[in-house]
Amino acid sequence: MNGITAKPHKFLHIGDKLTIHHRGRYRNIEVVALAQRGLPPAEARKLYHEEEKQSLSQEEKEMLALFKRTMKKFRPKFKGRPTKKERRQIEKFKGMS
Repeated sequence: MNGITAKPHKFLHIGDKLTIHHRGRYRNIEVVALAQRGLPPAEARKLYHEEEKQSLSQEEKEMLALFKRTMKKFRPKFKGRPTKKERRQIEKFKGMS
C-alpha cells in the first residue's frame, strides 16, 4: 500500500495506491471511493481505478517462455513427504532392512 507492505486489517483511504500480486501477475490499483457496505461487483469496480497493463513485445514474450522452459529442468521432481513405496525403496537402498 503506497509502496509499503501492509497487513490485511490496514484501513484504506481515497487516493491510496495498491500493488496486488494475484495469479502470478501484479496489478496496480488506485482507490477512488470507499463503500460503507458490500456492493455488487459491477458497482464495486467503480470504486477503484486500475492502471493499464504494459504489454510485452514479441521478443520479450519469447524470452520469458524460454526462461520458463529452462527453469522446469531445475525444479525438484519430488515434493513433500515420500510415499510408503518410496520409503521402502529408500530403506532398501540404504540397507536398513
